[in-house]
Amino acid sequence: MEPIRKQYDLGGENEMKTFDEEYLAAVVNGEVYTETNKKYENLRMVKNTVFDPHPLAIVKCLNEADVVQTIRYCREQELAFTVKCTGHSAAGFSAGDEEIVIDISSLDQVEVDGSTNLVTVGGGANWFKVGEALVPYDLAITSGDMGGVGVGGNAQGSGMGFFIRKYGVTTGRIRKVRVVDATGKILVASETEHSDLFWAIRGGAGNFGVVTEFVFEAHPGGTVLAGNLFYQYDPQLIQQLTDYILHAPDELNGTLSFTTAPFTSQMPEQYKGQLVIALMVCIKGSPAAGNQMIKELKKYSGFLFDEVDFVPYIKLFPPIDPSGNTLMLNFYTNELPDELISELNQELVTTGDPQLVTQVKVLGGYFGRVSNEAMAYSQRENNYLVIMRKAFGSAEEALLANEDWKDKWEQLRKYANGIDINFLGIGQLNELEMMYKPANLKKLKELKKQYDPANCFIGVLSIQ
Repeated sequence: MEPIRKQYDLGGENEMKTFDEEYLAAVVNGEVYTETNKKYENLRMVKNTVFDPHPLAIVKCLNEADVVQTIRYCREQELAFTVKCTGHSAAGFSAGDEEIVIDISSLDQVEVDGSTNLVTVGGGANWFKVGEALVPYDLAITSGDMGGVGVGGNAQGSGMGFFIRKYGVTTGRIRKVRVVDATGKILVASETEHSDLFWAIRGGAGNFGVVTEFVFEAHPGGTVLAGNLFYQYDPQLIQQLTDYILHAPDELNGTLSFTTAPFTSQMPEQYKGQLVIALMVCIKGSPAAGNQMIKELKKYSGFLFDEVDFVPYIKLFPPIDPSGNTLMLNFYTNELPDELISELNQELVTTGDPQLVTQVKVLGGYFGRVSNEAMAYSQRENNYLVIMRKAFGSAEEALLANEDWKDKWEQLRKYANGIDINFLGIGQLNELEMMYKPANLKKLKELKKQYDPANCFIGVLSIQ
């Protein structure tokens, strides 16, 4: 089977005009790479190697002006384009096939204003670089779980970070953006300038332009009480732990992972390689209160051991994350009934496959107190986000399993209140009604007609 290659329906009857590499290279400061260049092979790939994109060309933009020139050129020549930050999306958002890839990964500057806690971040930066810049100020921005996650894609979807219950989604920390729109015009959007565009960008998944610069409001970071607590696998314990976190103070953030136990010296021999519950916690607040929460969590039946300690926040996410052949799906829900837990972990219980991981992110807290009308992102009333992911040995193996994963999603759909843009599975790409509340989706479609009537920013998730 062939690896997935994205296909686009641009509409209209006109065929694409001829691509002039020399002309484009002359009007941008960065390099233009085509398949004749040695670097093309590496630059064309994305993190999820299930996708096998072959762009017409890759423009490695050095600055905002390069983004402007590339968009204008593509519009003039009627060439399709896609935007790539770090290429992290499991759904292949930046896997541009037979089109121009606008690579903004060099727009990765980070500037911190310690007097206001405002952080200016280039649209191509990754979260590890942002985290490093914030360390001297004891600040943080709730963000992706991996350092290699790109700011641009993550912040325009949702952003489920380690501080989700304390400070909400990453999208909610944005205070201003610079955007190159579908005509190549630069717009500044905030609560006071182009406020409708600002609303749409915060959850609009890149449908409204290329964000070349974000201004975030950081929050306290520094040292946190964090790490994993391991428990014997017990469906009833899942209910107890998630309920404890959901009703705990906002300072406690927790994600349960159901996976095979690691072969570490601390893990009891009889549980190594067996299905266990790993509870990842991150607590920002009073050390005494944090220690008390950990003490209470250790009292639950089935507790094995923990790796919780006071650590710098940046230690929670590695600087890079490896490529792989990954299938994924996700959904929001308000309850975790026994039958749902059974369906989620049936394969894990049966096979003990170490490449399969199911997670439950516990929400609530500040996250749930923000109105769904505040921005395009709109899943605030949910208590949990469930994520399933599996790594395969090859792209072919993943593709053979893809239909089974689509069936898995159909079986789990009855439990779902919505789905998250940043954890989309390949079989969930046409589920706009599940990504947004009806009023938000209606408003997004109206704004799409206003800011991108030709549907240039189509990606794999087109709001039309």
